[in-house]
Amino acid sequence: MKKRLVAFVLAAVMVLAVAAASAAVYYHVNTSRLKVRQLPDPAAEALGSYEADFAMTIVKKVNDNWALVRMTDGMEAYVNTSFIKPTKKTYTAWVTKTGTDLRPGPSTTFASMVQLNQGDKVTVLSHGTAFDYVKSGDLRGYVRNNYLSKKKVKTDPDAPAKGKYYAWVWNGARKVNFRTSPIVELGNIIAEYPSGKLVYVLTHGTTWDHVQIDGVTGYMMTQFLTPNQPATGAEPLPAEKPTVGPEGTSTTSGLIGYVTSPDHNKVHVHRGPGTGYADAYKLSYGTQVFILGEKNVFYWIVWDGKEGYIQKDFITSVKPADAPTPTPEPTPTPEPQVYPCQAIVVCPAGEKVNVRMGAGMGHSHIARLDPGTEVTVVKDINAEWYKVRVNTVALEKDEIKEVVLTGYMMKKFLQIQ
Repeated sequence: MKKRLVAFVLAAVMVLAVAAASAAVYYHVNTSRLKVRQLPDPAAEALGSYEADFAMTIVKKVNDNWALVRMTDGMEAYVNTSFIKPTKKTYTAWVTKTGTDLRPGPSTTFASMVQLNQGDKVTVLSHGTAFDYVKSGDLRGYVRNNYLSKKKVKTDPDAPAKGKYYAWVWNGARKVNFRTSPIVELGNIIAEYPSGKLVYVLTHGTTWDHVQIDGVTGYMMTQFLTPNQPATGAEPLPAEKPTVGPEGTSTTSGLIGYVTSPDHNKVHVHRGPGTGYADAYKLSYGTQVFILGEKNVFYWIVWDGKEGYIQKDFITSVKPADAPTPTPEPTPTPEPQVYPCQAIVVCPAGEKVNVRMGAGMGHSHIARLDPGTEVTVVKDINAEWYKVRVNTVALEKDEIKEVVLTGYMMKKFLQIQ
């Protein structure tokens, strides 16, 4: 009996330990700006600095003053723990304003990944002074906490829809990256797709769309997706759409329609299936739209990534013969880059940029270069990284000698000359 009781207690302790380990405690920067360092020492080299409310998890505590942390942008470094504050327990909150931006960092200087609507539910992982780090569906990012409430908020009936439609990749002759995350530093490239590839948009954002391609979910930049089927090279629509429309709206198998009107004037597209709903936007005569479904005398459509409802009388399956035909701008053919070539280090924040041992954020850095430093680009590795050669100096036996380092740098920090 005692053996069984001991075994039960040990099993319970193990379960509790696993549960505690899986529920990561988030901390946030509790000062105006925090330097993160290569070693747990105030004299160690600073790898970067993070502004107030930037969230992190502790990888390992070194002592009472220092810890190795992982920032939400993927950086691992040491911080002085007196400048970070924990959020001991996650909690549910609701968005109070339609159009609230979800950003990859706690500042309006970071681009919006997607806009949340009033009534959207999020999980607050880290509660900061001005910004909270939250989870919304599959996305994680920062939201101004004055737009969050612990009390449930009614959904906005006029809020724009955020997804559930087909679109096509469009970037001329160039392929578009399909990533695991909308944060470039954290997201690996799953695949590259040419113009005309059909994707299913799960969530439409201002900068990134959460999409599904051939059963795999990931992210693509919004600017490279169009809901209007390209005239040539477009993958055909499937027989059935994997989506359910708004309540009371029946979905279609995916139809192309064109706007028509007796006087050739612009036609109102409403936020709901009725003329009493506010205008979402207006469409010109002959504009191509994608029909998602229908309700009563209205079609549920999407145009340029924006959904709405239009009266069926103003949609025709055949493009009007007198509709204006837009002239597409010719796509310039870029000249192939010849290597080796010279480049200049650039960083909008004015901070030093890492040269790493390999083409990836997980590799250690071997040097840190000031903006304006000239380097030689030896090889184009992939969509994000260059192999580079750097002339620098090192102290050897009390003598300063010129050395040549070979390493890897992110393309966004280099400007080809």
